[in-house]
Amino acid sequence: MQRLADERSTRWSDGAGCRRDGTIGMLCVRKRRLSTIRSKLSNVLHTISNQAKAAVRLSKSPSVESAPSAHDVRPYLKHPDPEAALKASTNEMERLFYGHRGRPSHKWHHYLEIYDNHLHRFRNTPVRILEIGVQTGGSLQLWRRYFGSEATVYGVDIDPACARFDDREARVRIGSQADAAFLHSVVAEMGGLDVVVDDGSHVASHQRISFDTLFPLLSDGGVYLCEDLQASYWDIYHDGGYQRKGTFIELAKQLVDDIHEWYHDVPPVVFQNAASLIRAICFYEGMAVIEKRSRPRSFYCGMPPVAADP
Repeated sequence: MQRLADERSTRWSDGAGCRRDGTIGMLCVRKRRLSTIRSKLSNVLHTISNQAKAAVRLSKSPSVESAPSAHDVRPYLKHPDPEAALKASTNEMERLFYGHRGRPSHKWHHYLEIYDNHLHRFRNTPVRILEIGVQTGGSLQLWRRYFGSEATVYGVDIDPACARFDDREARVRIGSQADAAFLHSVVAEMGGLDVVVDDGSHVASHQRISFDTLFPLLSDGGVYLCEDLQASYWDIYHDGGYQRKGTFIELAKQLVDDIHEWYHDVPPVVFQNAASLIRAICFYEGMAVIEKRSRPRSFYCGMPPVAADP
């Protein structure tokens, strides 16, 4: 018993200048822990205070509306007067969109001119167009009005509720854009493919599967449009990120190198013979347009012709 009492009364240092001795030692330890907690709490409060001050400064800044969060498109949403927008229209797609009174359709304004620039040659022809992403069904109505009665218009969506938009204006099939077999079956039903508009999930892997599946099925002279490439930069829900491999933006950038395969020693990455199959790759804010057209190897010439030596 005496030995235990001696051990309880033994004094020792905890390395921080605090000597423990029974109850007094335990109080000292608790005091030190409380001091540590107070220090950490003070740091947290200081950080919160600085963030709050920064938020106040930002709210008072005149440029706050011009610099929204990269993931937030709400500041770009506008509700223009349709009559004024219709009067100011400069192309047929704008006139149709701003004069549309059917099912709801949502588009970035500058997309309308892009559509018209690349697709006007298909108007009033038996063009076959597939739109990935049906949503409210309004854009399918617009495509019908834009291309005319001879067009074959199809839409695909993963949401079963979109089946209600299957009508004489456009056919709707339910399935995933990431399902290659499903996409093949839809194109077979369409009898071929001339135009693809990818306005689906915007998930990088889904966009890649759709492109790898549908671009080879696209007719010579066809056009592939992939929309809302802002999502290529978003890691939230879309597998994106700045210069992140696997996004559609990076795929399209790689195609730029691939169509120049005749002038460097690196084999095409996206698919073989890209230089012979792709006429043009056009980049716009939020959209890439890839025109497919078989072409021979380029040649260089001068005019007027130089007479051959005798």
